[in-house]
Amino acid sequence: MIPTLQDNLLPAALYNPSHLLMHLELSLAPERSTPQHEDLMKIMLWNCRGAHNQEFHRNLRFLLMWNNPSILCLTETKMADHTDLLMDFNYTDLIQVAAQGHSGGIVLLR
Repeated sequence: MIPTLQDNLLPAALYNPSHLLMHLELSLAPERSTPQHEDLMKIMLWNCRGAHNQEFHRNLRFLLMWNNPSILCLTETKMADHTDLLMDFNYTDLIQVAAQGHSGGIVLLR
């Protein structure tokens, strides 16, 4: 016979932690995601852990469409030069810090 753990060993409150639930409806709703006034600015920061593969580009394109940030900051890009990101994602200005070997790399796109 193989010993197994009983179900529901933890208090019920831990299975449904209503005190920890976050209301994400506003942040996940596309119509709530774009600034309502032109003078508002949205900044998106992503520790992307590598910005040079197709999966990153696909995910970032989705996040940009969803959130429409005015400024995008990517950390841990692992890239020496970030100018390709400018054109790929339709930004006009960048400030960058090159990665050292296979670590680091920061870019700020506007």
